[in-house]
Amino acid sequence: MANQTPRFRVKKDNGGGYYWIFYGANSEEIARSSESYVRKSDCFHSIALIKRDGPGAAVYDWTVATDAQGNYPAVPASQIV
Repeated sequence: MANQTPRFRVKKDNGGGYYWIFYGANSEEIARSSESYVRKSDCFHSIALIKRDGPGAAVYDWTVATDAQGNYPAVPASQIV
């Protein structure tokens, strides 16, 4: 039976570096680290930053026109479901 909770998995690449993959409750891969880390502690630190700062991170829509100052609009939190 598959694990039904969101989770990170820490893995090693072919070069011996550590990276993470984040899976959703449906066991589908949602994201992975953009780099490999030499130290496992750095990989864990990257996960901690996402868990700490991610929930409040702004979302900008780069698929629409910019405002007069050239900025893309922030998406209201109520639209992120």
